[in-house]
Formats: sequence, C-alpha cells, structure tokens
Amino acid sequence: MSVIQSQEFVEIDPLNTVPTYGFSKGFPIVQFEISSQNKFLVGSSIRVNADVSIKATPAGGTATQLVNNGRTTGNSGAGRPLFNASFNNRVASASVIHQITISNQEQKTLETIRNYPMFLAGTLPTTHSSADFDCGLSQQTGNSSRALTGACGLNETTSVSIPLRCGLFNGNDMIPLSVNGTRGISIQLELAPDANAIGSVAGASPTTRTAGSVSYELSNVSLSYTLLVPNAEVQAQMGTPSTGSMSYNGVNHIYSVMNSSDQVLSLNLGSQKVLSVHSTVLPTTHINNSLVDSLKTDYLRNKSSSTATDYDEIVDVQEVSFSRGGMNFPLEQPIIERDIQTSVRPQTEILSNFINSIKSFKNMTASMCSLNTNFNLNTHINQPFSRGIARNKNTLPDQDAPVYGFGVKSAELDVGVDYSRQAYGLRVKSGLNGISPNSVFTYVLSQNTLNYSPNGVVIVN
Repeated sequence: MSVIQSQEFVEIDPLNTVPTYGFSKGFPIVQFEISSQNKFLVGSSIRVNADVSIKATPAGGTATQLVNNGRTTGNSGAGRPLFNASFNNRVASASVIHQITISNQEQKTLETIRNYPMFLAGTLPTTHSSADFDCGLSQQTGNSSRALTGACGLNETTSVSIPLRCGLFNGNDMIPLSVNGTRGISIQLELAPDANAIGSVAGASPTTRTAGSVSYELSNVSLSYTLLVPNAEVQAQMGTPSTGSMSYNGVNHIYSVMNSSDQVLSLNLGSQKVLSVHSTVLPTTHINNSLVDSLKTDYLRNKSSSTATDYDEIVDVQEVSFSRGGMNFPLEQPIIERDIQTSVRPQTEILSNFINSIKSFKNMTASMCSLNTNFNLNTHINQPFSRGIARNKNTLPDQDAPVYGFGVKSAELDVGVDYSRQAYGLRVKSGLNGISPNSVFTYVLSQNTLNYSPNGVVIVN
C-alpha cells in the first residue's frame, strides 16, 4: 500500500496583505505561513507569484510610468521617454528579494539567506546555459541570457512565479509539517532597496541614465506549493508526539572586503558539517548603486588611480589557497595562475573549483561560464560552412558578463567538515593596489539537523 494517497495544490495570500509591496512603497516585508499539519511539503514546488513592474520618473519629469528600455520607440515602450533601468538578466525578478528567513511556528529559525540576489548571481549562471535562461527560467522569473533582452522584457508589467532556491526547500522534497517535523513553516521575505535591485544596462538605450528616480512594485502576491497527503496510518504517526530528527541543507552568508595584493580572509563559519563554500566579488561602490549592475559576478577590479571615478582595470590573480585552522585544506597546495589576462586564457583551476563548490564538476551539464562570457571573445562565424550553409550572425553584441568567483568543496563524499572551532581561510594574491576595495560575498552550504520531541524543536548547525 502506498504511503502517499493524494496531492494538494495550495495557494495562500501573505499574512500582511497590501495592494502593493516595495521597498520605497513602505511595505518591504512579505510574510507567509504554512500551518502545522500531518502532511508533507514538496520543497521544490514553492513559488512566490506576483506581478512585477519597474516604474521610472525621468529627470525633470513629474509622471511615474513604466520604464522604456528599448533602443527605439518602435517597441512596447513607444511613447514613453527612454529610461535605462532593469533587473540583472540572470537573477531577474528574484532581485527584489534581499533576505529569506524560514522558521517554524515556534519561531525557531531553520535557515536565513542574506544578500539572496548575489547568491543567485553566482549559482544560476554556473549551473544553467543560455538556452536555460531563455527558455525554462524565463517562464518563471523573466531571466534571459543577454542583458538587453531582459531589459526590454521589463517594459510592461510582468507576471512571475519565483522559486525559493534555499537549502531547505531544494534539498528536501518531503518536509514533514507535523509535530514530528518542522511544526509548520513561516517564510519572511525582506525586499531589496530599489537601487540594489535595479541597475543600468549597457546598450539598453541610446543614452545612459544619469538622473531620475526608479522603483519596483509587486502586486497580486501569493505563495503556491504542493502537499503530499499520506494514508491514515502515517497521519496518525505524524500526529503523535515522539522523538526523532531530520537533516536538511542550509545556506549562510558572510560579507567581507578585499583590498590588498596579498589578503587572507578568515571567516568563522560556525557549522559542524560544512559541505562547500563559494565567494563572488563586486566593487564596493557598486553596491546599492542604480547606475551600474549591482549583481554582476565580475573579476577583482582596481581603480587605475586615486582620482578614477570607477573600477576601470581587471586585476590579475596569481595565487588562491583555502585553509582550515591555518592549514591548507581541502586542497593541499595553492592554486597558482600565471599571465592569465595578458594571454586571454581561462583561469581553469580557479573556475573548476568554483563550479565544483556549487555543483559537482563531474555532473555539470550546462553553464554560462565560457570563453565568450568571461573574455568577450567573438564566436560569430561569417563565412559559409563546407555545405554552403551560412550561419546567421547574431545582431546583439557578444555578452561580456563573466561568471567568476572563488570556491571549494569541503568533502567529495558530502559528509561535511567541522568548522565550528576552526576558521575557514581564503588567501588571494593579486594585483589589487590598496585603493580599490572589493566586496566579497561568501555563501556556506552546510548540513543542519532538526531534533524534535514532545518538548519542542531544537536546531543543530
């Protein structure tokens, strides 16, 4: 006899229902609650559904209206002033979620992910191809493989269905909601500041946006998910308080800054079972800056001089090493790179370990990490093939949008490594000149344990 007898497809409204959510609207928090019940939650089925709009007021104007990111007036933004403002094309509408906090109805925190858009900026392009962005992901959150395509798609209000890609929901497809489990789930979404969620996109309009206000709005917000209903015997067991435990993955975020040519970041991960750690970097002045892309996974960059207005130089990375308690671990030797930028070659070992920290390298089937995206190499073919068939040249420019970072998988067998008493270290030798601080966003994937008993729930990291 099957344990699962049926499925239920559920859609609920936020606890704090308002017509329009948004950071500048005065409603930056969205809360949902899934009650305790003798059923299983399918974690990967959870979606935040909403209508998303980007509104703009051009410099000197008074009317707030939908943006027009088109190159000409012959698109869906015809009649509106050209205004270069868009979500990052790889993170798309999920850019509006700054922080996810998942707890149970006893207010025990199960997982918290801060700077969630930057987490997606590193993980999504590492594990998805351009076809994935333009097909499957575009139907969920409005993603696209090229920035201009994504920008033009935001000229109108867009309906989206955003997955929550956190450790708990993506590692478990049968989460018990009963007293012998999580005892219900509460989800709190903290929305991002407008200037951090929305940025300028190169080539999105004939003139660069230099002034004017811009903001996003969420309306018709709901949460949908699937429940698995077990048979009467299992429901009776789930409803009778007992003692047990369940394991689940969790993602934590740590912020730091890198500025010197030989820098060691020593981070207290505070977890007994760390599975992997990865970091992405961004010029510090690009954070919460609507005139640039605040979610770009770029290389380390320098200001060429103290008077330079932006980070205009890519920095050479000569050596990267990882440590635990001051000893090289799990790689026994540092990764050494030579003359990378001058020879236009990929930093193979750095990138392969970065990819492996997000998804097992041997199981990789798709990625946006390529010579085209990382080095802006021209892949167009303008001459006939041997069979006389000419390839149509893409009229859009090659996408210079690197997928870059530092990362390492702690244990190949996914058993987890204890960092609760010993610090994780990342050492980078590079060409940083000391006047160009680069922000480092580090994400730690670890295994947590939820222990339940008639007395309550205890979380062990």
